[in-house]
Amino acid sequence: GGDPASVAGNKPLDELLCKVHGQGAVLASICAGAFLLGKAGLLSDKKIAHGWTPENIQFLRDNGYFENTEFTEEPLICEGQVVTARPEAHIEFALEVAYQMKIVPTREEVKKYIQYYKGKRF
Repeated sequence: GGDPASVAGNKPLDELLCKVHGQGAVLASICAGAFLLGKAGLLSDKKIAHGWTPENIQFLRDNGYFENTEFTEEPLICEGQVVTARPEAHIEFALEVAYQMKIVPTREEVKKYIQYYKGKRF
């Protein structure tokens, strides 16, 4: 997440993201962090969660980013090896990444941790 402007022109980063994605790594972004995956071409033909306004999305599309990407208002999207989230879904995002990395072993545990971190004790 955050402002990706400082790495927007970093081609070696694009190459690294494409390389590890090709090797099966799970890639995850929250809020504006999706820009890094999108500029590397990794969000084409995918549905994503994001933190942009319609004007931001139009600007990105006008500048050649996010070809055939579907922008949603859903809090969290998992498509294959790619996890994207809106900024307010930070708890769900962190736990989904932990699940994908097999740190949290089951979906049931993910649900319990989400409840816990949202103040609902189990």
